Amino acid sequence: MAVVVTGAAGFIGSRLARRLARSDREVIGIDRLNLMPPGVTAVVCDLSAPSEQVREALATADAVWHLAARPGVRDAAADIERRRFLDNVCATHIVCDLVPDDVPLTFTSSSSVYGGALHGGLLKASSESDELRPAGGYARSKLRAERACSRRRKRGGLVCVARPFTVVGSPQRPDMALARWTRAALQNQPLKVFGSLQRSRDLTDIDAVVEALVRLATDGMGEAVNIGTGVAYTLEQMVRTVVDVTGSQSEIVLTAAGRVEVPVTLADTSKLEALTGVIPSTDLHAIVQAQVRHLLSGEGLHEKNEVRV
Repeated sequence: MAVVVTGAAGFIGSRLARRLARSDREVIGIDRLNLMPPGVTAVVCDLSAPSEQVREALATADAVWHLAARPGVRDAAADIERRRFLDNVCATHIVCDLVPDDVPLTFTSSSSVYGGALHGGLLKASSESDELRPAGGYARSKLRAERACSRRRKRGGLVCVARPFTVVGSPQRPDMALARWTRAALQNQPLKVFGSLQRSRDLTDIDAVVEALVRLATDGMGEAVNIGTGVAYTLEQMVRTVVDVTGSQSEIVLTAAGRVEVPVTLADTSKLEALTGVIPSTDLHAIVQAQVRHLLSGEGLHEKNEVRV
C-alpha cells in the first residue's frame, strides 16, 4: 500500500515526500502543482474539491501526512479569508473524513496558534497544553483545521497534530524573512525588518521537521506536538547573519509590524523528545549559506510564493 503526502510540491511537503520515497515506500503526492520530487506519483488536484483519484488515494493509503495549505501570515489579498477557509479549513475536514479512522493521519498545523510566547509580559515557552490565542486570519484558520482533527480523534480516528515553529532551510519559501533578506542582500537592496530587531523566533531546520513528522506518524497519534528547538534567535541575529554571509552593504530598514507579528515564539520541546527522541537544532549560519547557494544557482532569484493545496 502507498503513503500519501498532501502539499507534496511545497517547501516541507516536497522534502518529506523525498524522504519517504528514499525509504522504498510508494509515495503519492497530492498538490495543485505537478512539481513532485523524483519517485513520487503525482495527483494534481485541489483538495477542497477532491477528484475520484484523490478520494481513492486517501481511502486506501497506509499513512497520510496532510501538509497542503494556504501559507502566509501577512497575506492581505482581498479574498484571503475565503481562500484560507477553503484551503486550510475545508480541505482538512475533507482529508479527515476521507482517510479511514484506523489509518495514521499526521496534520501539520502551525506554532501561530499559540499567539506567541509572551504571557502578561513574561516569557514562557509554548506548551501543547497552553490556551491557544491565534493572532490573525492565518492562525485562526489553522486552529479551525485543528478542530477538524479533534473531531476525528473524538470518533476514534488516528490523528496527530504537529505544530512546527518557524521552519528554515533551502530553498526557503520566498515570502519568508530569511529568503527575502538573502535575495535583497545579494541585490544590494534594503533589508526590511518588521518591528523591533529584538523580536525573536524559534527557527527549526527543515530536516529536523521532516524527521519529526516521520516519527510522529507512528509515535504521536492522539497528540498535539510542537516541533521546535527551544532556542530563539532575534531578528537582529538573523539579519546580521545574512549580511555577514553575503558580504552585503545593504541598509537594514525597520518598518511597522502588523498585529499578526508576535514579539516572541519559543517551543517547549519536551513532548517531542519524549515521544520521538528527536531534539531539533538549527545552524543559522549554515542555513543562510545554503540559501545563498540556491539563489546564486539561478533557481531562486525569480521565485514566486505558490499556494499548494
